[in-house]
Amino acid sequence: MKGTPYIAVAIVFLLSCSTGNKLRKLESEGSHAGISLPNDVAVRQTDNPAMKSEVTLVGLDNERHSLVMNAARDESGELVAQDEIAPVIKIETFRNVAERGGTVDIKFNITAPASILDSRWQVRFSPMLIFEDDSMHLERIYVTGEEFRRKQKQGYERYERYLSGIIDDPSEFVWKRELGIFLSRSGNYSERYRNVAVDHYTDKVRKGLNDRKILRKDEVFEKVVREPFCSSGLRLDTVCVENSGDMTYEYVQSLTLSPTVKKFKLIMAADIHGIGEKLYALPRSGPLTFYVSSLSTMAVDVPERDGDSLYIRALDHLRNRRYRMAIADLAPYADFNAALAYAALNYNRKALDVLSVLERQPKVEYLTALLLCRMGDEIKALDCYQKACAVDRSFIYRGNLDPEIRNLKNKYKLND
Repeated sequence: MKGTPYIAVAIVFLLSCSTGNKLRKLESEGSHAGISLPNDVAVRQTDNPAMKSEVTLVGLDNERHSLVMNAARDESGELVAQDEIAPVIKIETFRNVAERGGTVDIKFNITAPASILDSRWQVRFSPMLIFEDDSMHLERIYVTGEEFRRKQKQGYERYERYLSGIIDDPSEFVWKRELGIFLSRSGNYSERYRNVAVDHYTDKVRKGLNDRKILRKDEVFEKVVREPFCSSGLRLDTVCVENSGDMTYEYVQSLTLSPTVKKFKLIMAADIHGIGEKLYALPRSGPLTFYVSSLSTMAVDVPERDGDSLYIRALDHLRNRRYRMAIADLAPYADFNAALAYAALNYNRKALDVLSVLERQPKVEYLTALLLCRMGDEIKALDCYQKACAVDRSFIYRGNLDPEIRNLKNKYKLND
Protein backbone atom coordinates (compact mmCIF):
# COMPACT_ATOMS: atom_id res chain seq x y z
CA MET A 1 0.00 0.00 0.00
CA LYS A 2 1.19 3.47 -0.88
CA GLY A 3 0.77 4.98 2.59
CA THR A 4 2.15 2.05 4.60
CA PRO A 5 5.67 3.50 5.20
CA TYR A 6 4.15 6.73 6.50
CA ILE A 7 1.84 4.79 8.84
CA ALA A 8 4.81 2.82 10.22
CA VAL A 9 6.80 6.00 10.81
CA ALA A 10 3.81 7.56 12.56
CA ILE A 11 3.40 4.55 14.85
CA VAL A 12 7.10 4.62 15.80
CA PHE A 13 6.86 8.36 16.48
CA LEU A 14 3.79 7.94 18.69
CA LEU A 15 5.40 5.12 20.65
CA SER A 16 8.51 7.22 21.13
CA CYS A 17 6.42 10.13 22.41
CA SER A 18 4.49 7.81 24.72
CA THR A 19 7.72 6.45 26.22
CA GLY A 20 9.17 9.93 26.65
CA ASN A 21 6.02 11.19 28.36
CA LYS A 22 5.94 8.27 30.77
CA LEU A 23 9.62 8.70 31.66
CA ARG A 24 9.11 12.41 32.29
CA LYS A 25 6.18 11.57 34.55
CA LEU A 26 8.33 9.09 36.49
CA GLU A 27 10.95 11.77 37.02
CA SER A 28 8.47 14.45 38.05
CA GLU A 29 6.73 12.11 40.51
CA GLY A 30 10.01 10.80 41.91
CA SER A 31 9.01 7.20 41.22
CA HIS A 32 11.59 4.67 42.34
CA ALA A 33 12.12 1.05 43.21
CA GLY A 34 12.54 0.16 46.86
CA ILE A 35 14.47 -2.13 49.15
CA SER A 36 13.07 -2.93 52.56
CA LEU A 37 13.45 -5.38 55.38
CA PRO A 38 10.78 -8.09 55.71
CA ASN A 39 7.70 -7.35 57.83
CA ASP A 40 7.98 -3.58 57.30
CA VAL A 41 4.55 -3.16 55.74
CA ALA A 42 0.98 -4.23 56.31
CA VAL A 43 -1.49 -5.32 53.65
CA ARG A 44 -4.01 -2.63 52.65
CA GLN A 45 -7.57 -3.75 53.22
CA THR A 46 -9.97 -3.60 50.27
CA ASP A 47 -13.72 -3.91 49.98
CA ASN A 48 -13.37 -7.37 48.49
CA PRO A 49 -12.14 -10.31 50.52
CA ALA A 50 -8.54 -10.67 49.37
CA MET A 51 -6.06 -13.46 49.67
CA LYS A 52 -2.45 -14.10 48.92
CA SER A 53 -1.64 -15.77 45.61
CA GLU A 54 1.71 -17.31 44.82
CA VAL A 55 2.60 -16.58 41.20
CA THR A 56 5.09 -18.92 39.58
CA LEU A 57 7.45 -17.33 37.06
CA VAL A 58 9.79 -19.09 34.66
CA GLY A 59 13.19 -17.47 34.13
CA LEU A 60 15.64 -17.81 31.25
CA ASP A 61 17.28 -20.70 33.08
CA ASN A 62 13.93 -22.55 32.93
CA GLU A 63 13.89 -22.64 36.73
CA ARG A 64 10.67 -21.76 38.46
CA HIS A 65 10.50 -18.84 40.86
CA SER A 66 7.68 -17.64 43.06
CA LEU A 67 6.38 -14.18 43.85
CA VAL A 68 3.67 -13.60 46.43
CA MET A 69 0.98 -11.25 45.19
CA ASN A 70 -2.40 -10.06 46.46
CA ALA A 71 -5.34 -11.64 44.66
CA ALA A 72 -9.13 -11.59 44.72
CA ARG A 73 -11.82 -13.44 42.82
CA ASP A 74 -13.55 -11.60 39.97
CA GLU A 75 -17.20 -11.95 38.93
CA SER A 76 -16.49 -15.24 37.17
CA GLY A 77 -14.80 -16.69 40.23
CA GLU A 78 -11.32 -16.54 38.68
CA LEU A 79 -8.40 -15.55 40.92
CA VAL A 80 -7.02 -12.24 39.65
CA ALA A 81 -3.77 -10.58 40.78
CA GLN A 82 -4.46 -7.29 42.57
CA ASP A 83 -1.08 -6.26 43.95
CA GLU A 84 -0.89 -2.89 45.64
CA ILE A 85 1.82 -1.22 47.68
CA ALA A 86 0.78 -1.60 51.28
CA PRO A 87 0.69 1.48 53.51
CA VAL A 88 3.79 1.93 55.62
CA ILE A 89 3.38 1.28 59.31
CA LYS A 90 7.00 1.24 60.39
CA ILE A 91 10.06 1.38 58.20
CA GLU A 92 13.13 -0.31 59.60
CA THR A 93 16.45 0.62 58.06
CA PHE A 94 18.69 -1.67 60.09
CA ARG A 95 18.75 -5.23 61.33
CA ASN A 96 20.96 -7.48 63.40
CA VAL A 97 22.14 -10.61 61.59
CA ALA A 98 23.68 -13.54 63.39
CA GLU A 99 27.04 -14.92 62.30
CA ARG A 100 27.21 -18.68 62.48
CA GLY A 101 30.29 -20.59 61.35
CA GLY A 102 31.69 -17.53 59.61
CA THR A 103 28.56 -16.84 57.52
CA VAL A 104 25.49 -14.64 57.83
CA ASP A 105 22.17 -14.81 56.02
CA ILE A 106 20.48 -11.59 54.96
CA LYS A 107 16.97 -11.14 53.65
CA PHE A 108 15.40 -8.09 52.04
CA ASN A 109 12.60 -7.21 49.64
CA ILE A 110 12.92 -5.53 46.26
CA THR A 111 9.72 -3.73 45.31
CA ALA A 112 8.90 -2.54 41.79
CA PRO A 113 5.84 -0.27 41.78
CA ALA A 114 3.54 -0.56 38.78
CA SER A 115 4.47 2.97 37.71
CA ILE A 116 7.98 1.87 36.63
CA LEU A 117 6.83 -1.27 34.79
CA ASP A 118 5.98 -1.19 31.10
CA SER A 119 5.53 -3.81 28.40
CA ARG A 120 8.24 -2.10 26.32
CA TRP A 121 10.81 -1.90 29.10
CA GLN A 122 13.17 -4.01 31.12
CA VAL A 123 13.83 -2.79 34.66
CA ARG A 124 17.19 -3.89 36.06
CA PHE A 125 17.77 -3.99 39.80
CA SER A 126 21.40 -4.07 41.01
CA PRO A 127 21.80 -4.54 44.77
CA MET A 128 25.24 -3.89 46.25
CA LEU A 129 26.80 -4.39 49.68
CA ILE A 130 29.05 -1.69 51.08
CA PHE A 131 31.70 -2.64 53.65
CA GLU A 132 34.07 -0.30 55.43
CA ASP A 133 36.81 -0.65 52.81
CA ASP A 134 35.21 -2.75 50.09
CA SER A 135 32.01 -3.41 48.16
CA MET A 136 30.30 -6.43 46.65
CA HIS A 137 27.74 -6.62 43.83
CA LEU A 138 24.94 -9.11 44.40
CA GLU A 139 23.24 -10.90 41.52
CA ARG A 140 20.86 -8.67 39.61
CA ILE A 141 17.10 -9.00 39.16
CA TYR A 142 15.46 -8.18 35.80
CA VAL A 143 11.74 -7.50 35.36
CA THR A 144 11.04 -7.69 31.63
CA GLY A 145 7.98 -6.42 29.77
CA GLU A 146 6.21 -8.69 27.29
CA GLU A 147 6.88 -6.46 24.27
CA PHE A 148 10.54 -6.08 25.27
CA ARG A 149 10.89 -9.88 25.50
CA ARG A 150 9.13 -10.33 22.15
CA LYS A 151 11.62 -8.01 20.47
CA GLN A 152 14.51 -9.77 22.20
CA LYS A 153 13.36 -13.07 20.76
CA GLN A 154 12.80 -11.50 17.36
CA GLY A 155 16.46 -10.54 17.23
CA TYR A 156 17.54 -14.09 17.95
CA GLU A 157 15.12 -15.44 15.36
CA ARG A 158 16.64 -13.15 12.72
CA TYR A 159 20.11 -14.32 13.70
CA GLU A 160 19.04 -17.98 13.51
CA ARG A 161 17.74 -17.36 9.99
CA TYR A 162 21.12 -15.89 9.09
CA LEU A 163 22.93 -18.93 10.53
CA SER A 164 20.61 -21.31 8.67
CA GLY A 165 21.96 -19.86 5.43
CA ILE A 166 25.53 -20.92 6.28
CA ILE A 167 26.70 -24.22 4.81
CA ASP A 168 28.97 -26.20 7.15
CA ASP A 169 29.89 -29.04 4.79
CA PRO A 170 32.60 -27.94 2.26
CA SER A 171 31.64 -30.81 -0.04
CA GLU A 172 28.38 -29.00 -0.79
CA PHE A 173 30.35 -26.60 -3.03
CA VAL A 174 31.96 -29.34 -5.09
CA TRP A 175 30.55 -30.25 -8.52
CA LYS A 176 30.52 -33.93 -7.61
CA ARG A 177 29.32 -35.31 -10.96
CA GLU A 178 32.02 -33.51 -12.95
CA LEU A 179 34.65 -34.44 -10.35
CA GLY A 180 33.71 -38.10 -10.54
CA ILE A 181 33.90 -38.14 -14.34
CA PHE A 182 37.30 -36.44 -14.27
CA LEU A 183 38.78 -38.87 -11.70
CA SER A 184 37.41 -41.94 -13.47
CA ARG A 185 38.94 -40.82 -16.77
CA SER A 186 42.29 -39.98 -15.23
CA GLY A 187 42.51 -43.20 -13.22
CA ASN A 188 44.57 -41.37 -10.60
CA TYR A 189 42.97 -41.64 -7.21
CA SER A 190 45.90 -40.55 -5.01
CA GLU A 191 45.02 -38.16 -2.18
CA ARG A 192 47.20 -35.38 -3.52
CA TYR A 193 45.75 -35.64 -7.03
CA ARG A 194 42.21 -35.85 -5.66
CA ASN A 195 42.70 -32.70 -3.52
CA VAL A 196 43.88 -30.77 -6.56
CA ALA A 197 40.89 -32.01 -8.54
CA VAL A 198 38.45 -31.14 -5.73
CA ASP A 199 39.82 -27.61 -5.62
CA HIS A 200 39.43 -27.32 -9.38
CA TYR A 201 35.82 -28.53 -9.33
CA THR A 202 34.75 -26.34 -6.35
CA ASP A 203 32.25 -23.54 -6.89
CA LYS A 204 34.51 -20.81 -5.53
CA VAL A 205 31.93 -18.05 -5.89
CA ARG A 206 29.37 -19.80 -3.66
CA LYS A 207 32.09 -20.90 -1.23
CA GLY A 208 33.44 -17.36 -1.03
CA LEU A 209 30.01 -15.98 -0.22
CA ASN A 210 29.55 -18.66 2.42
CA ASP A 211 32.97 -17.94 3.96
CA ARG A 212 32.06 -14.26 4.14
CA LYS A 213 28.86 -15.13 5.99
CA ILE A 214 30.90 -17.09 8.51
CA LEU A 215 33.28 -14.19 9.03
CA ARG A 216 30.36 -11.79 9.56
CA LYS A 217 28.59 -13.89 12.23
CA ASP A 218 29.65 -11.68 15.14
CA GLU A 219 28.94 -8.50 13.19
CA VAL A 220 25.46 -9.69 12.24
CA PHE A 221 24.73 -10.83 15.81
CA GLU A 222 25.50 -7.37 17.17
CA LYS A 223 23.36 -5.79 14.47
CA VAL A 224 20.20 -7.91 14.78
CA VAL A 225 20.37 -8.97 18.46
CA ARG A 226 20.29 -5.49 19.94
CA GLU A 227 19.47 -6.75 23.43
CA PRO A 228 21.09 -10.14 24.16
CA PHE A 229 19.80 -12.33 26.95
CA CYS A 230 21.91 -11.98 30.08
CA SER A 231 22.83 -14.85 32.39
CA SER A 232 26.11 -13.82 34.01
CA GLY A 233 25.62 -12.21 37.42
CA LEU A 234 21.84 -12.59 37.09
CA ARG A 235 19.61 -14.26 39.64
CA LEU A 236 16.25 -13.85 37.91
CA ASP A 237 14.88 -12.51 34.63
CA THR A 238 11.12 -12.68 34.76
CA VAL A 239 8.46 -11.47 32.34
CA CYS A 240 5.94 -9.08 33.79
CA VAL A 241 2.57 -9.17 32.06
CA GLU A 242 0.81 -5.87 31.41
CA ASN A 243 -1.27 -4.46 34.28
CA SER A 244 0.09 -7.02 36.74
CA GLY A 245 0.47 -4.38 39.44
CA ASP A 246 3.37 -3.92 41.84
CA MET A 247 5.90 -6.70 42.18
CA THR A 248 7.94 -7.74 45.22
CA TYR A 249 10.88 -10.13 45.17
CA GLU A 250 12.24 -11.58 48.40
CA TYR A 251 16.02 -11.67 48.12
CA VAL A 252 17.95 -14.09 50.35
CA GLN A 253 21.73 -14.17 50.38
CA SER A 254 24.35 -16.07 52.42
CA LEU A 255 27.62 -14.25 52.96
CA THR A 256 31.00 -15.40 54.20
CA LEU A 257 32.44 -12.47 56.09
CA SER A 258 35.85 -11.42 57.25
CA PRO A 259 36.21 -11.50 61.07
CA THR A 260 36.71 -7.72 61.02
CA VAL A 261 33.27 -7.01 59.56
CA LYS A 262 30.96 -5.71 62.28
CA LYS A 263 28.41 -4.00 60.02
CA PHE A 264 27.69 -3.43 56.33
CA LYS A 265 25.16 -1.56 54.22
CA LEU A 266 22.93 -2.45 51.31
CA ILE A 267 22.05 -0.05 48.50
CA MET A 268 20.40 -0.68 45.14
CA ALA A 269 20.58 0.95 41.73
CA ALA A 270 17.76 0.47 39.24
CA ASP A 271 17.66 1.34 35.54
CA ILE A 272 14.97 1.26 32.88
CA HIS A 273 16.09 -0.09 29.51
CA GLY A 274 14.53 -0.15 26.08
CA ILE A 275 15.83 -2.42 23.33
CA GLY A 276 19.50 -1.54 22.90
CA GLU A 277 19.46 1.56 25.09
CA LYS A 278 19.29 2.78 28.66
CA LEU A 279 16.27 5.04 29.05
CA TYR A 280 16.32 6.20 32.64
CA ALA A 281 18.25 5.74 35.89
CA LEU A 282 15.90 5.55 38.86
CA PRO A 283 16.89 7.15 42.18
CA ARG A 284 19.13 4.91 44.27
CA SER A 285 17.44 2.96 47.07
CA GLY A 286 18.74 2.50 50.60
CA PRO A 287 20.81 2.22 52.52
CA LEU A 288 19.77 -0.62 54.78
CA THR A 289 22.28 -1.40 57.52
CA PHE A 290 23.09 -4.86 58.87
CA TYR A 291 24.89 -5.27 62.20
CA VAL A 292 26.74 -8.57 62.65
CA SER A 293 26.20 -10.30 65.98
CA SER A 294 28.51 -13.18 66.79
CA LEU A 295 28.87 -15.67 69.61
CA SER A 296 32.55 -14.75 69.60
CA THR A 297 31.69 -11.45 71.32
CA MET A 298 30.75 -13.46 74.41
CA ALA A 299 34.35 -14.67 74.85
CA VAL A 300 35.65 -13.79 78.31
CA ASP A 301 39.09 -13.10 79.68
CA VAL A 302 40.21 -15.47 82.40
CA PRO A 303 42.58 -13.68 84.84
CA GLU A 304 44.31 -16.86 85.96
CA ARG A 305 45.22 -17.52 82.33
CA ASP A 306 46.95 -14.16 81.78
CA GLY A 307 50.39 -15.72 81.62
CA ASP A 308 49.27 -18.64 79.47
CA SER A 309 50.40 -17.84 75.91
CA LEU A 310 48.50 -20.81 74.47
CA TYR A 311 45.25 -19.63 76.07
CA ILE A 312 45.81 -16.04 74.99
CA ARG A 313 46.34 -17.26 71.43
CA ALA A 314 43.17 -19.36 71.64
CA LEU A 315 41.14 -16.33 72.74
CA ASP A 316 42.48 -14.38 69.78
CA HIS A 317 41.37 -17.19 67.45
CA LEU A 318 37.93 -17.21 69.05
CA ARG A 319 37.38 -13.45 68.91
CA ASN A 320 38.45 -13.36 65.27
CA ARG A 321 36.13 -16.26 64.36
CA ARG A 322 38.88 -18.76 63.65
CA TYR A 323 36.79 -21.33 65.42
CA ARG A 324 38.56 -24.53 64.45
CA MET A 325 41.91 -23.15 65.56
CA ALA A 326 40.27 -21.95 68.77
CA ILE A 327 38.85 -25.39 69.51
CA ALA A 328 42.23 -27.03 68.96
CA ASP A 329 43.74 -24.82 71.66
CA LEU A 330 40.79 -24.53 74.06
CA ALA A 331 39.59 -28.15 74.17
CA PRO A 332 41.96 -29.17 77.04
CA TYR A 333 40.72 -26.29 79.22
CA ALA A 334 37.05 -27.34 79.04
CA ASP A 335 35.83 -23.91 80.19
CA PHE A 336 33.20 -21.45 79.01
CA ASN A 337 35.32 -20.22 76.10
CA ALA A 338 35.83 -23.80 74.95
CA ALA A 339 32.04 -24.33 75.03
CA LEU A 340 31.62 -21.10 73.07
CA ALA A 341 34.02 -22.33 70.36
CA TYR A 342 32.13 -25.62 70.10
CA ALA A 343 28.80 -23.76 69.88
CA ALA A 344 30.12 -21.46 67.15
CA LEU A 345 30.74 -24.51 64.93
CA ASN A 346 27.43 -26.15 65.87
CA TYR A 347 29.04 -28.85 68.00
CA ASN A 348 26.08 -28.51 70.33
CA ARG A 349 26.37 -31.72 72.35
CA LYS A 350 30.06 -31.16 73.08
CA ALA A 351 29.33 -27.59 74.12
CA LEU A 352 26.56 -28.73 76.48
CA ASP A 353 28.82 -31.37 78.01
CA VAL A 354 31.38 -28.68 78.85
CA LEU A 355 28.74 -26.29 80.25
CA SER A 356 27.09 -28.99 82.36
CA VAL A 357 29.99 -29.09 84.84
CA LEU A 358 30.54 -25.34 85.10
CA GLU A 359 29.22 -22.98 87.77
CA ARG A 360 25.74 -21.80 86.80
CA GLN A 361 26.61 -18.20 86.04
CA PRO A 362 24.28 -16.11 83.81
CA LYS A 363 26.52 -16.54 80.75
CA VAL A 364 26.47 -20.32 81.24
CA GLU A 365 22.68 -20.34 81.59
CA TYR A 366 22.30 -18.19 78.46
CA LEU A 367 24.56 -20.31 76.25
CA THR A 368 22.88 -23.45 77.59
CA ALA A 369 19.50 -21.98 76.61
CA LEU A 370 20.75 -21.22 73.11
CA LEU A 371 22.07 -24.74 72.63
CA LEU A 372 18.90 -26.32 73.98
CA CYS A 373 16.90 -24.26 71.47
CA ARG A 374 19.00 -25.73 68.67
CA MET A 375 18.35 -29.21 69.98
CA GLY A 376 14.59 -28.68 70.28
CA ASP A 377 14.27 -28.67 74.06
CA GLU A 378 12.44 -25.35 74.35
CA ILE A 379 11.02 -25.81 77.87
CA LYS A 380 14.45 -26.30 79.44
CA ALA A 381 15.83 -23.54 77.19
CA LEU A 382 13.15 -21.16 78.47
CA ASP A 383 14.04 -21.95 82.08
CA CYS A 384 17.78 -21.38 81.49
CA TYR A 385 17.18 -18.12 79.60
CA GLN A 386 14.95 -16.70 82.34
CA LYS A 387 17.51 -17.61 84.99
CA ALA A 388 20.22 -15.77 83.03
CA CYS A 389 18.07 -12.65 82.65
CA ALA A 390 16.98 -12.66 86.30
CA VAL A 391 20.60 -12.20 87.39
CA ASP A 392 21.97 -10.18 84.44
CA ARG A 393 19.45 -8.13 82.47
CA SER A 394 21.95 -7.53 79.63
CA PHE A 395 20.99 -10.97 78.38
CA ILE A 396 17.51 -9.63 77.59
CA TYR A 397 19.08 -7.49 74.88
CA ARG A 398 21.49 -10.24 73.89
CA GLY A 399 18.51 -12.51 73.28
CA ASN A 400 17.36 -10.22 70.46
CA LEU A 401 20.66 -10.73 68.64
CA ASP A 402 20.74 -14.53 68.55
CA PRO A 403 18.00 -16.03 66.35
CA GLU A 404 17.72 -19.14 68.53
CA ILE A 405 16.75 -17.06 71.59
CA ARG A 406 14.84 -14.45 69.59
CA ASN A 407 12.57 -17.15 68.15
CA LEU A 408 12.08 -18.58 71.63
CA LYS A 409 11.08 -15.14 72.99
CA ASN A 410 8.65 -14.59 70.13
CA LYS A 411 7.04 -18.00 70.48
CA TYR A 412 6.48 -17.67 74.23
CA LYS A 413 5.74 -13.92 74.03
CA LEU A 414 8.44 -12.95 76.47
CA ASN A 415 8.43 -9.22 77.14
CA ASP A 416 11.67 -7.36 77.53
